[in-house]
Amino acid sequence: MLRITSALKVGVIATAVMEIFFRITDSLFSHGVNFAWLNGTSFGLDSQSFSTLIVGYAEILFGGVVFAYLYDRFVPRKNMWTGIGFSVLFAMIIVAGLIMMPIMGATHPLVIVGMIPNPGLFGIGFGIKAGLFNFLGHVIYGIVLGSARQLRLDAREERPGVEHNLN
Repeated sequence: MLRITSALKVGVIATAVMEIFFRITDSLFSHGVNFAWLNGTSFGLDSQSFSTLIVGYAEILFGGVVFAYLYDRFVPRKNMWTGIGFSVLFAMIIVAGLIMMPIMGATHPLVIVGMIPNPGLFGIGFGIKAGLFNFLGHVIYGIVLGSARQLRLDAREERPGVEHNLN
C-alpha cells in the first residue's frame, strides 16, 4: 500500500499536471475551466485577489492528494487504465458532477448574484467546451496517478527480496 507521503507526492504531481493542462488549454481555447478561481471565490474572497487563487489551489491540491490516497487504498489493480477510470468515474462524475457542482450552484456567492452561471449537474451550465476540457484534465490526472503507482510496483518486482524505499 502506498504510504501517505507517497500519496502526497503522487497527488501533488498529478494535480499539478492537470492544472497546467487547464491553464495551457484555457489560454489556447478559452474554455474557462479555472477551478482554483471558482473554488477560491466560493469562500467569498475577492474575485480579483491573488489570495483567492491560493485558497482555490490549496483546495484542489488537497482533493488531488486525498484522491491519490483513496486510489491506492481501495483500487486493487493499479495502472494507467484504473487511474483514468478512478479519476473520471469517482472524482469527476460522482464527486464533482453529482455532488460539488450542484452544491456550488446553490451556495456560490457569484452564482447567487448572477455573475457566473449555475454549473448544475456535471457543470453543464459552464458549456460543452468546459465539460470536455474538465473530462480531459481528469483523464490526464488519472494517467499520471495510475502510471506513477504502476512504476512503483514494477520497480519492486524487478528486485524481489530487496527492500525498496521508493518514498
